[in-house]
Amino acid sequence: MVPDPTKPTIGDTWSAMENLVKKGLVKNIGVANFNAALLLQLLQTATIKPSVNQIELHPRLQQSRLLSFCASHDIAVTGFSPLGSTGYVQIGMDRGEGVGLLDNPSITAIAEKHGKTPAQVLLGWGAQRGTAVIPKCSSLGRLRENLNVMDFRLDEEDFRVIGELDKNWRYNDPGVFAVGMGGDYPIWD
Repeated sequence: MVPDPTKPTIGDTWSAMENLVKKGLVKNIGVANFNAALLLQLLQTATIKPSVNQIELHPRLQQSRLLSFCASHDIAVTGFSPLGSTGYVQIGMDRGEGVGLLDNPSITAIAEKHGKTPAQVLLGWGAQRGTAVIPKCSSLGRLRENLNVMDFRLDEEDFRVIGELDKNWRYNDPGVFAVGMGGDYPIWD
């Protein structure tokens, strides 16, 4: 497929965002859902590197190599769907597992061990990995619970157990949603 010269590229868009920083209209700019290849491509021409890369991140999709890459380039990471996107379990898109991360026996056992909720364990795991976590929240009580994750530390055994949950599973995969529109698009392949 030949690129359409009338449509902006990632580089064009990034350059426009850099101009916003240079004009003092914004302080920081970042990207979302960039893999290492896209970040490298961007870094070749960028005069301002991304301050953050927002990606899907939870124990079923730990993305350790991408986290290391971002850290080596001083790019912060924000993890969305840190609870494993519970809505996908409700609509049967849980890959046959039958339970989400909030009900996963390994996560609930760690939660009991620390006197925390499974959500607090998942958010604490993300925070202890050095990422910002942004869970969806629909109630004041849950918001308070979500904020109370810095008063405990997961230990090496907890990290080992959670590490075993990694299946490279994306819950937020637009390529899957495109199936109804004529095909399964390998966006992340």
